Amino acid sequence: GDWSSDVCSSDLGTVLNGVVGEIIKNNCHNFKSLSIYTCHGDKVDFNLASFLNALPENTLKSLRVFSYNDIAGETFQALNQHRKSLVDLVLGNLKAPAIWSLSVLKGLTALQNLDLDDAEGRINLESTANDSFLGLVGWVTGCMQLKTIRLNRFVDGPAVVRALCLNDEIRLNSVTLRGYTFAYNQELHRSLANQTELESLELRADTEEDDDDNTREDIDILVSSLSSLKELRYLNILDTSNNFQSLQVELLAISLPKVCALR
Repeated sequence: GDWSSDVCSSDLGTVLNGVVGEIIKNNCHNFKSLSIYTCHGDKVDFNLASFLNALPENTLKSLRVFSYNDIAGETFQALNQHRKSLVDLVLGNLKAPAIWSLSVLKGLTALQNLDLDDAEGRINLESTANDSFLGLVGWVTGCMQLKTIRLNRFVDGPAVVRALCLNDEIRLNSVTLRGYTFAYNQELHRSLANQTELESLELRADTEEDDDDNTREDIDILVSSLSSLKELRYLNILDTSNNFQSLQVELLAISLPKVCALR
């Protein structure tokens, strides 16, 4: 069967490297999945890249990094060696060097599940590094088999999700967007209506500083889009719905007969 490695270490850079990759290549022929909890250190990015490069090409199907890490461009470049096989990518707590380097992952277009988490939620690629932003959008929208997208604390998250939703060749099953600004994201909310096969949607926006009068139109547009998603079974709009009126909630209840979980 598939051989899966689940590693928990505070200094993974000294554990996974090219030597370990060669050993796995020669002895664990069914190695396909790697899960990492933490990986700290100046050499982590280089060592993990060496490990990935040592594996047979196009054999890794899943990489999940859950907590604090120092991975960045070298690891991302090495992941492209598995562009035909990698379908599941979860990268949590990404630091600034990793956010700047996300477009390096442009070869990973076989992905079905993509989960990205910005450790600080401060970097706006669109306004500060437009080439990197365009590369990121180009990569993600090139993943024609993508079914699940989750972006947490990504300043550019609304723009990425909007571009995905407007791509008629991509049919998403699940969208999660957390930590984005609700007001003035009307184009994002309009774009959701294009993904008519969505079964799960989570929109967790920051609404604390929004003015009720200024967000009224934004709310109407969002409710209109949500009401058209007839396949929805799970809808989480906690925080996002802080300024909803009872009539809008009733409209959603009438329009979404398949929803069995609502938050």
